[in-house]
Amino acid sequence: MPAGAARDRDAPPPEASESPGAGSGPYSVFDDLTDVVVVLDANFDIVYTNEFARTLLGYDADGITGRSVTEFLNAEDIVRAFEVVALMSDDRVGVPITPALYDLRRSDGRWLPVELNAVNPPAGTPAGHTLVIGRYSGDHDLQNRILELITADSRDADLLTLIPEFGSWRHPQEQYAVLYTDVDGTDQITGTDAVVRIVARHPGGDSPWARARREGGEVLIESAEMLPAPLRADAGVADLGACWAVPVADPLHDTPAVLIGWSRTEGPPPSVHRYALEIMGRMLTLVLQWRCQREALERAARRDPLTEVANRAGFFEVLGDALTRAADHTMVGLLYIDLDGFKDVNDGHGHSVGDDVLRIVAQRLSAAVRRGDLIGRLGGDEFAVLCPTVNDIDSLTAIARRIIEDVSQPIAIRGLDLRVGASIGIATSVGTALPDQLVDAADRSLYRAKADGRGRWHVAEGSDG
Repeated sequence: MPAGAARDRDAPPPEASESPGAGSGPYSVFDDLTDVVVVLDANFDIVYTNEFARTLLGYDADGITGRSVTEFLNAEDIVRAFEVVALMSDDRVGVPITPALYDLRRSDGRWLPVELNAVNPPAGTPAGHTLVIGRYSGDHDLQNRILELITADSRDADLLTLIPEFGSWRHPQEQYAVLYTDVDGTDQITGTDAVVRIVARHPGGDSPWARARREGGEVLIESAEMLPAPLRADAGVADLGACWAVPVADPLHDTPAVLIGWSRTEGPPPSVHRYALEIMGRMLTLVLQWRCQREALERAARRDPLTEVANRAGFFEVLGDALTRAADHTMVGLLYIDLDGFKDVNDGHGHSVGDDVLRIVAQRLSAAVRRGDLIGRLGGDEFAVLCPTVNDIDSLTAIARRIIEDVSQPIAIRGLDLRVGASIGIATSVGTALPDQLVDAADRSLYRAKADGRGRWHVAEGSDG
C-alpha cells in the first residue's frame, strides 16, 4: 500500500470473494506450483498466495491475505517495486520488465532473497490486479551466507552448520548431517538432531559413515534392515530408513569428512538425495579448502620459515596465553638460548652453511624438550623454550642440560665438521609476570651464563619476572 494509505483491517480483503488466498477462484491454477505466486490489488494488498509462497514465508492463508506487500519487502526495495508496477501500466515504455532480487521477510523475521517479476494477470481476472511470480533458490541464499561468513572470518563451526541446510531446504522432511574433523583433530557432527544423536552414539564400527571414511567411497544403505543391529534399532526409533554416506576429502586431515543423507522409513528412495549431496559436497569442499588455506596462512604468520619453529610473534602470543592461564598457581618456565660460536661459523663458511646449522640446532632443540613445550626463534641465533607447566626449577635445569649436551655435538654438513654451543638463561613465573618481563629476566640470566664461561645455564634470581 502506498505511504499514507490505510484500510480497515476488519473489513474483508479486496476482491476476496473473487480471489481468496488459496484453494479456489481464478488463481487456483497456481496452487501447486513450486514457484512463488502472489497477486496484488490496486492498493498493493495481497489477495492471493499459492501454497509454496506461504510455506516459504511461514504463513497460512489467513495470516498473509489482505496485508500490504510493503510489510514483507525490505525498505530499500519498496520504491523499486512500485516503479516496476508503474512501468507495467505505462504504454510508452517499450523496455520489457525483467526479474530482480528482492528481500522478503519471513514470519520469523529472517530475510530471504527471492527473484521476482511482475506481469499483468491472464484474461478473466479482476481488473487492477498484478501477478507477481518469483523463484527462491535456497542454494543461492546459503551460498551467499557462506561467503558472508568467510568474508567475516567466522568460526568453522558456523560455516559447517550451513552445509546440511543445502539438503534440508530442498527436502525438509528428510535428514542431513556432516561429520568432520575440527582443527584440533576432534570429530564433530552437525545437522538435523536425529542424525547428530545417532552418529554420536555410533561413531565407528560398520556404520555407513565409518565405512565411507575407511573405504574412501560412497556407502549406500537402501534399507535400515541392512544396518548393524544397534544402529538399526536407533534408526527405527527415529523412523529412518535408507541412508547414503559420501566422503569428502579434507586437505587439513588424512581422514575425510562425510556427508550423510537419511530418508524416513516411508520416505523417498535414496536417489532423492543425489542432487542435494552433490551441492553439499561442492560447498563442503569450498569450506574445507578455505579452512586449510587459512590455517596455512596463520601457521606461516607464526612460524619461522627457516627452522619451522615458532617465530617471535607466534612465541610471544603463546607465552602470553600461558601466563594468563597460569593464574597465580601454575609455574611457567622460560629458557632463553644463545648459540656460542655461531658467528664464527656464519662468517667463516657463509650464510648458507649458517642456515643449515640453525635448522639442525632447531631439530636438536625439539628432541631435547618435553612434549607440549614450545620452541621459538626470537632472532638471529637466539632461541627460546616455553615450558607452560613445570613443577620446580630442577625440571627446567634438566632440560637445559640436555639442550647444552645435544647442541654441542658435532655437525657434519657439506663435508665440514662444525661445532656450536649453547648458553641458557632460565626464568620462571607463577602468572604474575608479563611476557616481556619474563623474557627480559631470562635474557639477563643468559648474559650471566655467558659471562661465567658459556656452555652453561643460569637461573634468574627470584625467577618470577
